[in-house]
This record gives sequence, C-alpha cells and structure tokens, in this order.
Amino acid sequence: MKAATILFAAMALTLSGPSFADGDGHKHGHADSAAHMNSDMMVDGEIKRINKAGKKLTIKHGPIKSMDMPGMTMVFGVDDPAMLEGLGTGDRIKFSVREAGGQMMIEQLQKQ
Repeated sequence: MKAATILFAAMALTLSGPSFADGDGHKHGHADSAAHMNSDMMVDGEIKRINKAGKKLTIKHGPIKSMDMPGMTMVFGVDDPAMLEGLGTGDRIKFSVREAGGQMMIEQLQKQ
C-alpha cells in the first residue's frame, strides 16, 4: 500500500508540470516554458530546394539537438504551403521541427 501511495504522489507531481520562479518571485508555468523551449529548439539552415507542389523544403541544417540529430541536408514537409511564400534557394533560415507519421515537419520558420 505504501508503494502505491508513493507512486501516486510521484505521478501527481509529474502531471502538475513545471513551475519556475524568476528573481522577483513571479512564477512562470507552461506557457512561458513552451515559448522559451521553442526558441531553444530553433535550428540554423540554408534552403537548397523548394517543392511548392509537394509542400516540401530541402534544407542543409545544423544539429537538431531536440532530436539528437547531426547536421545534414534533408527534406522537410510543411503543413501550410503559405510557409513557402517569399523563400528562395540559398536563403538562410531558422526553423523548428516535429516528427509526424515518420516525416519531419517544419513547425516554425524564420527567414534570416
């Protein structure tokens, strides 16, 4: 019974999520943590090819630390074809990715 109580307490702490205090004692929860995490997950890259019809970009990129992936050149998908507007081959970008159904998808993209 004691082990079940400890397990329940550990699960409750895990599910409650992080709470961070700044120097003024103000707490920052999920929203601030998510925004900070997204900026930390941005990767430098250079566009090598644009496939508007296929909604894909070929990018030579630096290491993707969040996925333990070294720098390389690979194809990424985009959910929204509007992300491809205004981009050209050779453009320097910063981007973040997620894996979806075995394909790497760009979540955020900023032209440099």
